[in-house]
Amino acid sequence: MEEALEFALEHGYPVMVRPSHVLSGTSMYLVWDEGSLRQAVLSALSTGRSVVVSKFLRGPEAEIDGVADGRSVVGVVIRHIEPAGVHSGDSTMVLPARGLPVEEMKEAALRLVRALQIRGPFNLQFVINGSGVYILELNLRASRSMPFSSKASGVNLARAAAKAIFEGSLGVNGFYEPSLFHYAVKSPQFSWSQLRGAYPYLGVEMRSTGEVASMDKVYEAALLKSWLSVSPNRIPEKGIIVGYEGEGEEHRKMEEAANALASILDVWWLSEVGEEEASKLLKEGKADMVVATGYAPQVDYILRRTAADLNVPLVLNADLALELARAFGSVSLEEVEVKPMSSYARGYRSLGLLKRVPS
Repeated sequence: MEEALEFALEHGYPVMVRPSHVLSGTSMYLVWDEGSLRQAVLSALSTGRSVVVSKFLRGPEAEIDGVADGRSVVGVVIRHIEPAGVHSGDSTMVLPARGLPVEEMKEAALRLVRALQIRGPFNLQFVINGSGVYILELNLRASRSMPFSSKASGVNLARAAAKAIFEGSLGVNGFYEPSLFHYAVKSPQFSWSQLRGAYPYLGVEMRSTGEVASMDKVYEAALLKSWLSVSPNRIPEKGIIVGYEGEGEEHRKMEEAANALASILDVWWLSEVGEEEASKLLKEGKADMVVATGYAPQVDYILRRTAADLNVPLVLNADLALELARAFGSVSLEEVEVKPMSSYARGYRSLGLLKRVPS
């Protein structure tokens, strides 16, 4: 306990606390003060004999799904819409990665592959803090996002992994990432309505129960296709309720999202109307979407729970809310073209982009 407190005092809050071995974020905590740190350490110790305490860096999260042969890599770089602190399984993923120092991330992957002599699949996670690229962790396994990466990029990463392991070479030099002529977006599927009484929120522990991926040549259209494919999501037509607004940058993004939607919808702020009135708006059908962020059950539990019980779309992150607000305002359903995924794959094969790697 004393070591944990000294670390937090030296490096500052927030910090991450977790057992040495963790699966899907279980028993992992993001803490902001000494009291929460003491509780988190005791809780983490209940699952094992050692605890890891790390400095938490804020910023966009990204990852690389890749396959290596000890020298070279075939892979894709993915950006999360939700920032670090939200489990990758609960994140909305986008590729190609937008607005990231991609080349620096690829170089980091190559250095690690060559230092560790990796042969086979791996997943490398990053957080972009300011102008710096920080490595969160490297997992020597196929990740849950690898099927998405394979389908979206047109490269069968599982087959590439078998080639690297059994033949010893991928047949590429350096880091090979296929050029994409479309955007691919993966949205998580949650089951809040089935989890009676649960408080819907996103954090370091995975809570999603599935996912849907979609593609389009326009990013906003790909995002809408993917998000609308997840139940019970639908484009709001009447109004939205903005719940816990968060602080600092989160609050600014919530305001920007609300302002973008105010031109086409009614917008109510929970802090102004109160939970009883907000719940009434949902029950009467006057509001058909709820946007909230952070963890504040003492403030908006009734609002989030009412939305879940009524199957009202519930957006639980400020960054995603802002991206959706922009998409609602720039793309109509009539403009969203639905085509089979094979139409994208055929485009790659016809251009011969897969000759050097497994098709």
